[in-house]
Amino acid sequence: MSEDDSSRKISVQELNDSLDTDRTEMKNVLEHLRELGFINIETIGGPLLYGHISITAAGLRKYNDI
Repeated sequence: MSEDDSSRKISVQELNDSLDTDRTEMKNVLEHLRELGFINIETIGGPLLYGHISITAAGLRKYNDI
């Protein structure tokens, strides 16, 4: 979804809808990817209400390695 652009913000709602996952599972996956340094998370309204994510340079390298 980022099209190899680490400055592009991806809507968590759009990502969740496209993957058809439950919110708790999505939250856990996003937090794990953030801990690994692969994404940045922007919150809205509180620590568990995610608005957008962006992929980091490390995330792009990992993605391209796969």
